[in-house]
Amino acid sequence: MSAVGTREQPVRHAQRRPYEMLVDTDVHPVLREGIERVVPYMPKAWQETFRQLPPMTAPSGLGRPFPYTGYSLALDAQPPQGGPPGSDPRFMVEDFFDRYDVGIGQLILLEALVAAGSCADPEMSAVLISAFNDWMLDEFVIDPRMRYSLLVSSADAELAVAEIRRLGPNPSVCSVAISPVAGKPLGDKHYRPILEAAVEHGLPMMAHGGGKVPTGSETYIEDRVNVALGGWVNVNSLVMQGVFERYPSLKVMIVECGFSWVVPLMWRMDAAWRRNRVDVPWLKKWPSEYIRDHIRLATQPVDDDPDAAELYRLIEVEKSHLADILVYSSDYPHWDNDRPGRVLNTLSNATKAKIFCDNAKATLRL
Repeated sequence: MSAVGTREQPVRHAQRRPYEMLVDTDVHPVLREGIERVVPYMPKAWQETFRQLPPMTAPSGLGRPFPYTGYSLALDAQPPQGGPPGSDPRFMVEDFFDRYDVGIGQLILLEALVAAGSCADPEMSAVLISAFNDWMLDEFVIDPRMRYSLLVSSADAELAVAEIRRLGPNPSVCSVAISPVAGKPLGDKHYRPILEAAVEHGLPMMAHGGGKVPTGSETYIEDRVNVALGGWVNVNSLVMQGVFERYPSLKVMIVECGFSWVVPLMWRMDAAWRRNRVDVPWLKKWPSEYIRDHIRLATQPVDDDPDAAELYRLIEVEKSHLADILVYSSDYPHWDNDRPGRVLNTLSNATKAKIFCDNAKATLRL
């Protein structure tokens, strides 16, 4: 974890990496001017509607700067021309992709998902998300190493499908970003049309944070621990509801939930299936096998305290399947990120190759 306000030295060790390229599955752009910047990408009838709205409950707000720079973003990633960290694509290329020799970075626009969630209805949400998608692909994705997780409005499956079919063919799109609806984990039938459209275009699904699970967290520490709950609930739902029997080529990536929790989850799921498999007759194999074949977990935040060696041993154990499930993520430019070269350093070369490159390349549409 880098110190806020302290600029690290460049990491120049690509020649020593035991893998083809570094693939980062969680890089966050930030909208400099607020969502007013994307209004021109909306149909004219909607432009006036959005311009008349009061500031929205979203990280950037309508026409307002990002208010959280002081504590959620790394100050050493701030563009020299001004604006919040992550808001200048050219500086992101220099400060992150070039500096850490990142071969592919999946861009995930979090503030768009938050803004869409504050819209009055699903159609309004879909209009805003489409505008964000067009702005990102037109103005932010400026380097071939940048790949984009296409946003969809998951509240309305029909509108989400239309957006996938509209922009899914774009070669810069590497996945479909879905934010689970409250009370509907990802295995719910509600998402089937969205999953089908993603499969049609050879795209995996990406859920950042795994969706919000009510926890009552009041501190950063509680929230950091509880992010695992969203991943736990959605992985369990996807497997037990038979999603991967229905869509055998589908991959689902859960980002920023950590990963150490998945081992006891697999134990519990396998034990439950052994005793109660009559309850889910559509499952043809152990739940842990579906997880190994279809679920990918991004590494950040890495639970490597107080003794990283213990976690590394768990990753290397063949029976844990972690080496086959994990994909590297930095969470740049958030202050609590895991920048390249700072984590998972003592794993074997074969395991590093899987986590930092091969697993993500086999999952994302690159």
